[in-house]
Amino acid sequence: MAVKGIAPHHADLARAVIHEKGSASPEEITAALEAKGHKVLLTSIRARCTQMHKAGELRPSGSFAKGESGRCRTIRWEFAPRGAEPAPTEARTAE
Repeated sequence: MAVKGIAPHHADLARAVIHEKGSASPEEITAALEAKGHKVLLTSIRARCTQMHKAGELRPSGSFAKGESGRCRTIRWEFAPRGAEPAPTEARTAE
């Protein structure tokens, strides 16, 4: 399923890694793609995962991986069931 506005090449590459692994964080996706010889930026993969999540294509898997720095956790993404509703857009307010 192609989502409008998403860099198709990086989105397709991210989908392939998530399909292989079942779930993966942006850091794990980037590492897997670099191991296969692809040149991708972590920020680009993070953006593709966020866009696919907002479109209802991905959902959080419930597990976490170490972030880029090794000090924080990052979400592992998995495919959402077909027909799932897109993620609600939450308005952020300054507190």
